[in-house]
Amino acid sequence: MSRFLFIVELCMYLGFFLLPLPRPAHAQAAEQQAPESAPTPRSTPWAGLPLTSLSSLGLGTPTLFRGESTWQAPITGGGFVRLSILPDPGSAEREFSFQADAATAMAAPPFQVWERDGVEARGDGIGLLLLRDHNVIIVVRHQQGGAFSMAEALRAALVTEAPSGTWKTLQERQGGEQRAGWDSCGRWWAVP
Repeated sequence: MSRFLFIVELCMYLGFFLLPLPRPAHAQAAEQQAPESAPTPRSTPWAGLPLTSLSSLGLGTPTLFRGESTWQAPITGGGFVRLSILPDPGSAEREFSFQADAATAMAAPPFQVWERDGVEARGDGIGLLLLRDHNVIIVVRHQQGGAFSMAEALRAALVTEAPSGTWKTLQERQGGEQRAGWDSCGRWWAVP
């Protein structure tokens, strides 16, 4: 009889650890927001997001980072968006992993929201979302809880060809004139 009780207790003990743990409410909400259909795989890299469209997306004037194809813009209701355009999906995947790992040092570490065909997102989807689509990384910190919807709006506005023109041009003197600046999507360029 005692052997039977031991086996029952052991099964109950092991069964307790095999039960799935409940997900936090904010995690369930973010997972419900994830798209049902898988995005199509990209063969053409993204050129970025036209900087002239930022105000219509609820963003302020972007800050461009010298020497990088990255910009950051404030969200009208509080928070910020950072968008990086990398040369290829492999570079973007490595940078995304680095940023996601760095975000785990926060009090509420990000969790996997979804990953399909080269598009992956991590975060709670409410205040923080890191999204990678092919060669573009979008980081959204939203103070009013709309990180997932903001990231999806930005992703939907990405273009494969940058509109003509430049956003900002710099003149530098380093052994002669060097032109450098950013194109209309915030990609860095330099002519030696």
